[in-house]
Amino acid sequence: MVWVKVWTCPLKHGIVLYYFYHIAHMRIRKRTEWYNFRAMSMIEVIIVLVISGIFASVGFANFTNFTEKNRGKNAETNLSVIFNAEKRYKLSNNEYFDCAGCAVTDMNSKLDIFIDDPYFTYTITVNEDGFSAVATRNAKGKGPCAGKTVSITDDNSTPQKGCLFWR
Repeated sequence: MVWVKVWTCPLKHGIVLYYFYHIAHMRIRKRTEWYNFRAMSMIEVIIVLVISGIFASVGFANFTNFTEKNRGKNAETNLSVIFNAEKRYKLSNNEYFDCAGCAVTDMNSKLDIFIDDPYFTYTITVNEDGFSAVATRNAKGKGPCAGKTVSITDDNSTPQKGCLFWR
């Protein structure tokens, strides 16, 4: 038994009423009523896991394609920058800048550009007709286009792509 103090409304002259409240009048649920739900079977759990695994694998494949495509676009943009910088260098020095084995920092300083790409290696080769700039995909990250190239020449400013993901 529980004694509960209840304050009445001011309309009843502020009289405090005490009344007896018995716990037996409360509705107490039985244990079976609280836990009366159907659990999932093991087969249903396995089916949910298989379906979510399929969705995750499709999403990961799309993400890989998306990142590889963007890396290829970045290399194309860098080759376009090199193309324009080589044209400016030739106007100033009457020859193209040859960077067959040089570092990217040398290329950046001589051509007055800024290229910082950890996924590609850039080389510029000069021949008697002009130049060609090549971006070779590193094996860093082990992407599907590792070892493939994007190239640009002095007579054609459109990059030639060597991987299907870059098209």
